[in-house]
Amino acid sequence: MKKFFTLIELLIVIAIIAILASMLLPALNQARERGRCASCMGNLKSLGMTVSMYAADSRGFLPACSPTDTNTWVHQLKRNTQSLTNKQFLCPGNTAQRAGWVENPVYFWNPEVNSQSTEYGFNIGIANPYNTTAYIKIGKVRNHSSKVFLMDSVSNENLTNPGNTAGKWRIASTNYIGSWQTAGGWGRPATIRHARTVNVLYADFHVAGTAVPPLANPFNIAPFRWLGEIATCQMYGLK
Repeated sequence: MKKFFTLIELLIVIAIIAILASMLLPALNQARERGRCASCMGNLKSLGMTVSMYAADSRGFLPACSPTDTNTWVHQLKRNTQSLTNKQFLCPGNTAQRAGWVENPVYFWNPEVNSQSTEYGFNIGIANPYNTTAYIKIGKVRNHSSKVFLMDSVSNENLTNPGNTAGKWRIASTNYIGSWQTAGGWGRPATIRHARTVNVLYADFHVAGTAVPPLANPFNIAPFRWLGEIATCQMYGLK
């Protein structure tokens, strides 16, 4: 004689499955986020190698941040290394919120829109904190291993519209410049995409994550804190 589950037994089984799923889901989400963070760090490492090759081909000069808005550091690297793809400039941790057209290489490499799509920001303080057109020889950068070069970034528009998570090609190293805290400013501070962590490419081309405490502004903690040109800080390349 066949024995069937009673309704109560079936509900108990369903409840147990639901409890197990709720226990496993956070772990799966954490594993997925670790994977995105690792992919992001891989992008930055790849860009670091590309910048190194650019410097080797340019008598030791690093690319300038943005001599013009249609000739940013991204365009300069692309001209020097044709194999670069748009996805190397897009953080895997932002895919769910990014505008769909950004994924299209045709649009991404259009000079008029490219710089607004890049999700890694160039620290203009690496060469000259008041000049986005400055070129500098890599040998002029002091203490390469501690100096911030590229990092996770977000559009200034994110200030007034948190749903706008488009990228920003430059990071202003000081509040003095163009009021970076406004929508029309020179660049937002580093953005936190990876469980309170900002991924950073340093001037010796190694990549590391920087933890940011809850509610903290990234520019108020090392390595993003600006101390001015007269003091040694990780956002200023020449001291």
